[in-house]
Amino acid sequence: MDDADQVTCAIFLLTKHARIWWESARVALPVEPLTWGTFKTMFYNKYFSKDVRAKKASDFLNLKQGTMSMTEYIQKCEAGVQYVPYIARDDTSKGEHFMRGLRSEIKRDVRMSKVATYGEIVERALMAEQDEHDIDIDRQQRRQQYFQRSQATGQGKKTDSKGTKPEESRGSNVCYRCKKPGHLAKNCPGSSEKVQGRLFSMTKEEVDADTSMITG
Repeated sequence: MDDADQVTCAIFLLTKHARIWWESARVALPVEPLTWGTFKTMFYNKYFSKDVRAKKASDFLNLKQGTMSMTEYIQKCEAGVQYVPYIARDDTSKGEHFMRGLRSEIKRDVRMSKVATYGEIVERALMAEQDEHDIDIDRQQRRQQYFQRSQATGQGKKTDSKGTKPEESRGSNVCYRCKKPGHLAKNCPGSSEKVQGRLFSMTKEEVDADTSMITG
């Protein structure tokens, strides 16, 4: 597209306040053909003052991906680089600046791929972001599977405060008095029952006759 076509397309896209501004500004133009450079200067002086352009250039130079998605970061880089011509015109500088703002894990993958051009760097960064996303999903699935296995294993091996399984405890606690499980002899319900005693009466002659009898 030549110089005149660029001016024509730009004027065609002007709407609302910008269209009104242009209709007034063109009256003061000289007779000679309007160049693309002259049109941009006029437009920037109206809608992008030096302070605004300086702010946008500063925002671009300090741009970091942070929590932005790769798509959002690319869009901000493309929008901001036009305010820093010395970077916009050099593909290598543009690629290096783009890579400096990437998150560390994505930057590492891009550098390891040894890509060179800006387009290759952007493409590799998009792939690296997808790889990181897939790794995160895989980690979450493995943690969930481990948690589910732990729960299933724990339910089959519950123990009491002494580390004894309930079924083992019930099997070993058998009362020798009543021969019933679930308690010890000292806690046997039947131990509190009164037992009737027997009284034996013997004469002295019977005691003396029995050598196995102990007296005293």
